[in-house]
Amino acid sequence: MSPLRSDAARSRAKILDTARARPVTDLRLNELARAAGVGVATVYRHFPTVDALVEALNLD
Repeated sequence: MSPLRSDAARSRAKILDTARARPVTDLRLNELARAAGVGVATVYRHFPTVDALVEALNLD
């Protein structure tokens, strides 16, 4: 995987930070996008499923 552009890295970090503040059972990608201040497509580009998001949270 190629390194992320700086804006993409910031968006990914915002998404992960916002997700960490919520219980895993309450993670909804569309709601997460709104709360993180990024577009829905941005969330889905980084994390196509809630499972992918949870995996990323566990790896960080």
